[in-house]
Amino acid sequence: MNEMQERREENGKTDERRQWFVSALPLLGQGLTEILQTAREWEWPGVELVMDGEVWQHPGGAVQHIRKNLLGEDLPITLHAPVFEINLANPLYPEQRLLAERQYVGALVTAAELGAGHVVIHPGYGSRTYDRDLAQSFAREHLARLCKMAERLGVLMVVENAGVGPAALFDQNEFAALIEEFYSPYCRAIVDIGHAFANGWDLPGLFAALGDRVRAVHIHDNGGSADEHLPLGHGHLPWAEVERAIRALPSPVHQVIEYREDTDLEVIRSHVARLTGRERAKAGGI
Repeated sequence: MNEMQERREENGKTDERRQWFVSALPLLGQGLTEILQTAREWEWPGVELVMDGEVWQHPGGAVQHIRKNLLGEDLPITLHAPVFEINLANPLYPEQRLLAERQYVGALVTAAELGAGHVVIHPGYGSRTYDRDLAQSFAREHLARLCKMAERLGVLMVVENAGVGPAALFDQNEFAALIEEFYSPYCRAIVDIGHAFANGWDLPGLFAALGDRVRAVHIHDNGGSADEHLPLGHGHLPWAEVERAIRALPSPVHQVIEYREDTDLEVIRSHVARLTGRERAKAGGI
């Protein structure tokens, strides 16, 4: 077993010590050295690297840079495939769909090279100008190929319930059916609780329906109608109820704190401490 396979197996573990990550979204635009240094200095239990920005235009260089920075470090990583300016399900422009698929294939390959615990994929977005059924069919077509690629690489690909309002291509039942359609040991779901809450979904019901198909969760808050990525307690998401539903899942999952770009690092540190153990008994009162 090589170093990256060992790292992937270790990063993929979901015991209490390994299951928490912090998204690098608050550091969007910073270099990899700065991001990894922040993760270490602020004692993040793991980091989800967001693959948007100039640094990812040459993923081979990014891989080497991360390997060098993680040499001898015990910092688990996951990856979030690019989000901005691409849409895997755009029914109007096939070139954009193919671009999105190429970017996502690149993310899967990078995850394999880094031994990342998972890689997050968006199934595409809806729009008032789109034929929704057609957009969904394109999403399924591209996801089918991506799932096969994930299986060949031995990488865990998690599909997210992306978008709020018209941008959400799948409703709650459709998303559950989508995950069921592509379910395999390497293709599962990441439930973004903020998106689900803003779309009026029944989160306990969704977790119960998906069961072991859930492999990861994105955690953030909002006022109930927009994708704000607020810290828990700064919106109206019923975290105590949602946390119970997560804990009722058949097996532990990767839990990723995904707060917006301008979030104070002290707030993140405080929430990491509360959520990961030292103040777990108080977690419902954030």
